[in-house]
Amino acid sequence: MKKEDEIILKANLEDRPIHVEAIRALFKHPNFPRMMCLNGSIVENPIYDYLEESTIDRIRLDYGPNRSKNFRIMSLDLFLIKGFDKKKQPMLLCYWSGKPKSGWKSFLILFRDSNKEKNVPDRIKNHEKDIETFLQRKPKTVTVTKLPDTKYLVSFKIDQGYKELVAYIFTFCYVNISGDNSDIARKEFEFPAGDYTRKFKWYYPEEMEEDKRMIEVDGDVVRYIHNIFETMLTDVPISIANPIKIFEHEIALSFAGEDRSIAERIALSLRSKGIDVFFDEFYQSALWGKNLSDYFKEKYGKKARYVVPLISKNYVVRDWANFEFSIARDEAKSRKSEFILPLKLDDTRVVGLPPTIGFIDLRREGISTAVKLLIEKLSESHAF
Repeated sequence: MKKEDEIILKANLEDRPIHVEAIRALFKHPNFPRMMCLNGSIVENPIYDYLEESTIDRIRLDYGPNRSKNFRIMSLDLFLIKGFDKKKQPMLLCYWSGKPKSGWKSFLILFRDSNKEKNVPDRIKNHEKDIETFLQRKPKTVTVTKLPDTKYLVSFKIDQGYKELVAYIFTFCYVNISGDNSDIARKEFEFPAGDYTRKFKWYYPEEMEEDKRMIEVDGDVVRYIHNIFETMLTDVPISIANPIKIFEHEIALSFAGEDRSIAERIALSLRSKGIDVFFDEFYQSALWGKNLSDYFKEKYGKKARYVVPLISKNYVVRDWANFEFSIARDEAKSRKSEFILPLKLDDTRVVGLPPTIGFIDLRREGISTAVKLLIEKLSESHAF
């Protein structure tokens, strides 16, 4: 019996002939292990762009045809959990795989072993229960629809530390989660799970390709999604009805203590119009006991759609105001569009704020006009 036949027999794949043929074709391919199989089409596997040639040569020597080491087969169902942001742009849910003893340390699409149960209805039922537990949903709120086995990806990958080579058979499932899911309809969220915290993140399909670690680890899956489902994920049904909240705060106000009364009037006006604004007095209990430098790094960074500094002679001499502005300035470098929206209270200039940046002069426009312009800015802004 041929080596690969023994491995396939041991993996119990007699009911998956197309997957067996894909494994054989890749194993015997002249460019093994660089290729992967998408629904029967053999294409280059992007994860090998991130491996050194010496490692790839070692895989060929250790695992190629007529070599001593045996690869392993792992069958996984991947769960395509899809949401929309407020502008109806599609996103997919991933989880952080950085738990102890895990060498991957990357955001990955949720998955479960698809070879545990030979009976497909039982497998689907257990998929649903596992997702409910994993995402802390109520019983019987998750529905899983298994796609035909003809929608598949076969990819050879080494595990972390080069301990073994695994032939992954990825098949796909659609997921629907009923009820109010506002707690998971946030760009990033987490749940405690015993001594471990499970972290989750919603990704735009294009954003997945910009995550270097995700592409290194799961670039084959990302390539499949882009090739088969495309960027708009049109064929993937919506999983949750709640729109994904990209930022925790639409506006984060940064100001000196002497200008607090002006900041408060702006914050109250924005909040009265349904705008989520970070103003410290709104979050006194949350601030209590926190390491404020760490807390503000998020509030004036990735958790804000815009940071609005109230520029004044007081602002430039206050340590906290300067700290907040430095965070916003660093975050602005990674944004694809404007992020810092200055409101000027006088003619003071701030180091690090180019004079060419557009601003609103609060002396001339007044608070009501400034709030109106902020709301207009929010309505025209992009998702990320």
